[in-house]
Amino acid sequence: MGFQRKLGSSLAVIGLTVLTGGLLTGTAFADWPADAGAFRIASVKDPNKCVASDVPAGQPPQVIRLLNCDPAAADQQWVAADGKPKSRLRNVQKKGQCINADGQSAELFALIALSCKTGLEFVYQPDKDHPHVGTIVGKQPNSAKKFCWELPVEPEHKAAAMVPCRNGEIAQLWRVTAVG
Repeated sequence: MGFQRKLGSSLAVIGLTVLTGGLLTGTAFADWPADAGAFRIASVKDPNKCVASDVPAGQPPQVIRLLNCDPAAADQQWVAADGKPKSRLRNVQKKGQCINADGQSAELFALIALSCKTGLEFVYQPDKDHPHVGTIVGKQPNSAKKFCWELPVEPEHKAAAMVPCRNGEIAQLWRVTAVG
């Protein structure tokens, strides 16, 4: 019994040390909520807007849209296709489509639905100043720069974009919630 308590304490200290080290160096990230299967991604700046793939199957790449959140909408439900923290994000309704980015300039990328074979990998990084929210970070293949998803400033918030990450930018904060 004493051995189990001592071993458990050691493992807790090791786990806390690893987590703290990641937070201090800015490398901490969270798993996508894969345990529950699908999840919804909502803007923190405009909590009524959710990331949606309302692209008809078999059509050319289309812009990922931000629509009014609807708990029953399958086009607003996503899974981590790779089942790990750095993962492609696949829509549950359109199984072959993942989120990718299309460069409109060196600093602005539209989020689009494209074949999962070419989908970018994204990580969810919790925000240290805002509990239960974080940034969604991706990297273009030929760039060392990290880009974050951002709610656009257009009045209707119809399209999602990926731009250079800026600390503390509320338009770049997202709430990822398990569906079900």
